[in-house]
Amino acid sequence: MAISPRPVLDAALTMEERISGIIRRVAPPPSSVHQYRPQQITSAPVPCDVVLPFKGQLDYVREALDSLLNQQFVQPIIHLIDDTTESDTTDFLNEWARHPQLRVYRNRENVGQFQSFNNVAPYWETDLVAVQDADDISLPHRLHWAIQMLQASGADYFGGAVELFGDEDLIRPVMSETTELARMRRADYRRSFYPLWSKTDYFLENPTAVFRTAMFREMGGYADFGSRLMNRTSLDTEFQLRCLYRGVRFAITREIVTRYRVHPESATQNRQTGWGTTPRAASIRQLEERCRIFRSGNFDPRLFGALGRYTHLTERWNG
Repeated sequence: MAISPRPVLDAALTMEERISGIIRRVAPPPSSVHQYRPQQITSAPVPCDVVLPFKGQLDYVREALDSLLNQQFVQPIIHLIDDTTESDTTDFLNEWARHPQLRVYRNRENVGQFQSFNNVAPYWETDLVAVQDADDISLPHRLHWAIQMLQASGADYFGGAVELFGDEDLIRPVMSETTELARMRRADYRRSFYPLWSKTDYFLENPTAVFRTAMFREMGGYADFGSRLMNRTSLDTEFQLRCLYRGVRFAITREIVTRYRVHPESATQNRQTGWGTTPRAASIRQLEERCRIFRSGNFDPRLFGALGRYTHLTERWNG
C-alpha cells in the first residue's frame, strides 16, 4: 500500500459526476505517487461477477438483486446461491434462473456465505468478482466506482464505506447518553481504512469488497475454520489480513457504496454466530493464531485457503 501526504483525487463531485467515470486530478502529487488517469466510458457496460448467497429472507434478497440489476455502467453477472433455505424456494429460484444475468445454484448442505462464495469460483466469467450480502443494498455507482479505482490504481482488492440502516435499537449511539446530540453522533457509517500492522483488526468493509478473480484464486479463497458455525464468522477478516501480509494491493475509498442492513438475524447479531457467542469467540482465537503465522514471515497463502474444499456441495439449479 502507498499513502500519499497529498490528495490525488478530487471527490467533491455530484452524484452524476461520480457515476460518469470522470476522475479529476487536483494539485500534482509527488513523483513517488502514481497518478490516476481519467477512465472513459464505453458504449457497452463493463461485465463483473457478483456472488450473492442467501438463506431465507427472500424480501431482502429481492432488494439486493434489484440494487445489482440497477448498477450504472456495469453489467453484473450474479451468482445466486440458496444455502439450504428451510422453506420451499423452487418458484423463487425458477423465477430468477430465467433472468439472463443470473446463474442460480443450491447447496446440498448449509456451508455459510464464505464457502458458498468459494464454491462458485469455477463459474466466474470475468476478471473481477464482488461480494453481495443478501441483506444489503448496493448503491447504483458501487461496482463502477470499484472498477474505476482498481483499473486506475492497478490494485487487486477494493473496499469502501457503508451506510447503516434497519433496526434503530441496534444502530447504537456512539455516546451512552440518550440525548438528541447522542442520536446525531451514532455510528450511521462505517469506513474501510488503512490498517495498523500491530493489530489484527477488520479494516476493510467486506460488504463493499471487489476482488480480481486471479488474486482470489491465487490466495486460495476464503479459509476453513473447521465447523459450519465458525465458518460464518471472521473468515472475511482472515482473508483480508492474509492478503495484507502477503502484499496484495488494496484500493480503499471513503466513498459510501453499500447500504448495510442492521437486524437481529444478521451474522453478527444472531444467537448462533453473533458477538459473544462461542463460535465467534473460537473463530477469533483461530484468527489470532493465523495472524501470528502471517507476521512470522513468508508463507504460502493457498495453504490457508479452502478454495475447492466444499465445491461438491454446491450444484447448478436445473429447476
